[in-house]
Amino acid sequence: MNKRGQLIGQPLIYIFALIVAALILFFGIQQTLKILETSNYIKIIDFKDKLDSQVKTFYSLDPGSSSPQPYKLSLPSKITQICIYSSNKDQTDFTNEELNRYLSVRNSNIFFLPLDSFKNKQLDFTIEHLEAPDEQNPICFRNNQEYNLKTTSTAVQIIR
Repeated sequence: MNKRGQLIGQPLIYIFALIVAALILFFGIQQTLKILETSNYIKIIDFKDKLDSQVKTFYSLDPGSSSPQPYKLSLPSKITQICIYSSNKDQTDFTNEELNRYLSVRNSNIFFLPLDSFKNKQLDFTIEHLEAPDEQNPICFRNNQEYNLKTTSTAVQIIR
């Protein structure tokens, strides 16, 4: 009779092992996706910090100075474009409804679009002394596009 109980219990052990394995697999995949999303967001923060450093360097240069070679945007694929806005200048014709909603309520001057690319993560920032050019405010660049910096008497402009 002892063998009968062992035969009934053995399938339950296999079922329990399959459930545990499925839970471990699910948890592992979930954590891997979270890590990938965090690393992509860190790329955005890293780009913002590099741009901030470039602007600080250019701000200390003479007016009219510009970058000797263009810089290339290299952002996560979720980000389609980056826009720079100067609130102290008139806004030129701009048709991006998503950004237009934020321009009036946010105090930022740099926006990574789409703004809902990362859940509960900030995608608008302020970089001191960074401005859009007078003729195009806001100015937007697509991901992987190149940009230049140019010093004016009061700020650093980002240009094509």
